[in-house]
Amino acid sequence: MRRFPLLFRLLPKFGNSNTNERIELIQRYMHLFGHEALDCLTADREFVGERCIKYLNDNRIR
Repeated sequence: MRRFPLLFRLLPKFGNSNTNERIELIQRYMHLFGHEALDCLTADREFVGERCIKYLNDNRIR
């Protein structure tokens, strides 16, 4: 199975994205494609945080 990014954002900084930036990207995706188009999220090890996980759970994103 292959996956490729549909959306991304270049950040005007060095380092990792923060929780707000990650949530904004997910919201942008859902605005463009609809919530039903997002079954699950594949992320790297930096995609962490209690608030981020709560957002995913609240929106039923696996």
